[in-house]
Amino acid sequence: MAAPDSLEIFINEQRADVAVFRIILTMFLLRLVGVDPPSAEAQVQGLKTSVMGAIGRIKTDLSVPGDERMKQMTAMRADKFFVELEEVVSATLNKMGLTGGSH
Repeated sequence: MAAPDSLEIFINEQRADVAVFRIILTMFLLRLVGVDPPSAEAQVQGLKTSVMGAIGRIKTDLSVPGDERMKQMTAMRADKFFVELEEVVSATLNKMGLTGGSH
């Protein structure tokens, strides 16, 4: 097996960092569910609305190749994260004996 090159190492480090950040953020948000479970889904929706709004306000420079595509990719990945988070929050509420209002 060939040793990984510097680009492969860099990409793997970035992927690992993103995975760690997602796990930390998800666990942090799940802890907030425990603070006020009945409002958890509404709080996640409010956060999603704020984040997607902030992404929508990102200024892009058409002279920078890929800048607009990066903004689109950021929005797509944020949406995917929130879909997954909504599922985890809903499952957590179900485990707590609370039924999710929006699922």
